[in-house]
Amino acid sequence: MRVSMTGPAIARVFAGSLLLFAAATAPAHAAASGATADGRTIAASAQSIGSLGANDFNAYCQRHGAQRAALAEQNAYGWRCMDNGGGTNRIDVRDVCADANGTGTGRVIDRVGDYNNPGSWQCWSLDRGELGGVDLRRYCESMGQQVSLDGSTAYDWHCSRQAIDMHRACQSQYGDGAIDSMRDYNNVYSWRCYA
Repeated sequence: MRVSMTGPAIARVFAGSLLLFAAATAPAHAAASGATADGRTIAASAQSIGSLGANDFNAYCQRHGAQRAALAEQNAYGWRCMDNGGGTNRIDVRDVCADANGTGTGRVIDRVGDYNNPGSWQCWSLDRGELGGVDLRRYCESMGQQVSLDGSTAYDWHCSRQAIDMHRACQSQYGDGAIDSMRDYNNVYSWRCYA
């Protein structure tokens, strides 16, 4: 499926559901320098605090009364806590980041590097928290391109058929300290920016 979008078409097709990407969900567009369009400076504040591995997931599960962590599916979202009776519980990776780094969930964000790689989780510390969604139309247009949604997953956004680097899109909108995080691979509107 390929859907090309221009200004009026976006409003018609998504009729409000594009709010995640609309400027109304976020401060004014920012240049990579960290200054917003109205001249305010956004401090660089998201910092990588490491990657998560099987040991981190095991430790998290054991601290919360489960026997161990295991992969129920061969993707980044496949981690589960296994109890002694064989039952499983889905893991919120943001909780694992907070647990592994001794912080509250409001101070960290989980970021998956590759949906297909269970070992690609990263943890980032935050100074400010969630900044908002990404205005992908504006990001693509800033490069003289058009935004398109060419599938049904969060990875299917493109600028003129080139995959969008969401990290750069967040930095373009919010400043150099912003980091992207996809909250749900199967929800094309789940990209958020944090700092």
